[in-house]
Amino acid sequence: MPKFLFWLALAISSHSYAARSLPNQGLLGDLEAAALPEVKIDGKLYRTAPGLRIYGINNALIMQNQTPQKASIWYQLEPTSGNIWRIWLLTNDEVATLKARPKTIITE
Repeated sequence: MPKFLFWLALAISSHSYAARSLPNQGLLGDLEAAALPEVKIDGKLYRTAPGLRIYGINNALIMQNQTPQKASIWYQLEPTSGNIWRIWLLTNDEVATLKARPKTIITE
């Protein structure tokens, strides 16, 4: 029984250390300033959507006032308005992985 509990605990805990998966439909950028409701990414000013979600490097939601002024990010634009509606703060390893991703063309 103790061996079973050990393996069960190991299996459950391994999921908490798994790398997070980011959506394929997104853009890599450098956040240069965050004076919400606007953010500056790669020199371009964007408005944020009312339901903006910002994920920290541990994939937890962070408050808008905790957003760093400079960071590497993966972000998504809301298709109809062009507002930013999701932002992920990235680690250096994630930036390298995203830059190495093959470019895909999505047609609908």
